[in-house]
Amino acid sequence: MVREKDTRKKRVVTALALLGVLLGIGTFAFSYLENWNLIDSFYFTGVTLATIGYGDLRPTTDTAKVFTVIFSFSALGTVLYCISVLAETRFILLEESEKIGIKTLKNLRINRNDKAKLRIRLKGKS
Repeated sequence: MVREKDTRKKRVVTALALLGVLLGIGTFAFSYLENWNLIDSFYFTGVTLATIGYGDLRPTTDTAKVFTVIFSFSALGTVLYCISVLAETRFILLEESEKIGIKTLKNLRINRNDKAKLRIRLKGKS
């Protein structure tokens, strides 16, 4: 169990680090290639990685256009990996918290007088 938590934590940290590296690479590359300020470059990189593409900023040089295509395709798999790791971790944590909650309820002793006053409703249960 402890080993699983360590592995899960490493995967989350790795996923977030990869996402940070991608944001950094894209930010500095677009800043250099398009002479944009860092905020605009960071914004464009985030919009590109999220596959949104608002169209308010766009590459104008041929080099930046080629870099955008290569960067987008190579980064897409990494972004999807990050999303899957974070989603998997969230679901595992939810399952663990539900198990802990059920164990706590089973160990709960209620006085007969308090039983009538107490109503516990579990999520998803009627």
